[in-house]
Amino acid sequence: MTGLLLFFCVFVMVTSPHADAKNQGNEADALLKWKASFDKQSKEILSSWIGNNPCSSIGLSWEGIICDNNSKSINKIDLTSFELKGTLQSLNFSSLPKIQKLVLRNNFFYGVIPYHIGVMSNLNTLDFSQNYLYGSIPNSIGNLSKLSHIDLSENDISGIIPFEIGMLANISILLLYNNTLTGHIPREIGKLVNVKELYFGMNSLYGFIPQEIGFLKQVGELDLSVNHFSGPIPSTIGNLSNLRHLYLHSSHLTGNIPTEVGNLYSLQSFQLLRNNLSGPIPSSIGNLVNLDNILLQINNLSGPIPSTIGNLTNLTWLQLFSNALSGNIPTVMNKLTNFRILELDDNNFTGQLPLNICVSGELTWFTASNNHLSGSIPKQLGSLSMLLHLNLSKNMFEGNIPVEFGQLNVLEDLDLSENFLNGTIPAMFGQLNHLETLNLSHNNLSGTIPFRYG
Repeated sequence: MTGLLLFFCVFVMVTSPHADAKNQGNEADALLKWKASFDKQSKEILSSWIGNNPCSSIGLSWEGIICDNNSKSINKIDLTSFELKGTLQSLNFSSLPKIQKLVLRNNFFYGVIPYHIGVMSNLNTLDFSQNYLYGSIPNSIGNLSKLSHIDLSENDISGIIPFEIGMLANISILLLYNNTLTGHIPREIGKLVNVKELYFGMNSLYGFIPQEIGFLKQVGELDLSVNHFSGPIPSTIGNLSNLRHLYLHSSHLTGNIPTEVGNLYSLQSFQLLRNNLSGPIPSSIGNLVNLDNILLQINNLSGPIPSTIGNLTNLTWLQLFSNALSGNIPTVMNKLTNFRILELDDNNFTGQLPLNICVSGELTWFTASNNHLSGSIPKQLGSLSMLLHLNLSKNMFEGNIPVEFGQLNVLEDLDLSENFLNGTIPAMFGQLNHLETLNLSHNNLSGTIPFRYG
């Protein structure tokens, strides 16, 4: 027994270095063959890829290749922004058995993603983004069970999202945006319970957003925007308690905004613009006290702005224009003092502007044109020292233009046209040195518009 054990130890000592060398040779052969398929400039960029040992000592190692110190095998390939041009067809993935990270981001790779990429069983990061790849996502991608990060964004990849993607139980980041993907989002997406970032925007996906999206309780960023969906936003979206950023804009969605969005307590960005949504803005939106921006413009929303919006004291950006909203602008909006952008145009709002609606030193853009607002223009608007753009045209405002507008020192555009304003045009407009556009037409004003000289 002792002799047998001694023989085994000697055998391991003799054969292990040989195995390492053989593996290094296989890796080198695979990469050199791949390099040989590139164009001339790319070969010159990879001039360090020579010999038969990609894992040489520092100074001799191959650029973009990172090796494991113990096994002397390649475990990372990172060729980000090398300006390489070629395909993936000549890369023998099976000769890179221990690779964990393959990053080819921002190059000129074209052609299809080979089916045999599915043999890379140890891969945890796959990034082919910002290239010119086309064809479909191979369903063999489901074999890469250790994947935690996959980025195929900004290519020309077409076809469907394979249902095998649901087998990637460890996936944390899944980025497929800005391609030409079609078909439905597979219901198997609900199996990706560890995903934190899911970006499918800027494709041609259609059909319903699956109810199973509600199983992604770890997701913090969800982007399904700029697609061709039909049907409503699923109510199960309210289960995404860790969601911080929701992008569903420009996707042909219909129906009401589900009241369950009020359960998204972590939400900071709420962007549903450019859809066919109807019905009211749910009052449950007032639960989302972490919201920074609400973008609901260019829909068919109706009813009033819910008074619960006064709870959203962190709100900096609210766009509700081009809907069918009605009623008074709630006075609780006086509490929202952190606005930078507020756009209420092209609705059916009535009544007066709340006196302190825009008491915010940060507000740069305020529009409420083409409504049925009446009364006088609040003089408090003159305290908005950072205001660049103000449009209150096509309403029923009356009375004088507040002299306080002379304090709007950085104002570039002012449109008060098509109201019932009267009195004289204030001389202080001549002091607004940054004013580029001034429209006071179709009112009952008298006097002349003062000119700036010099």
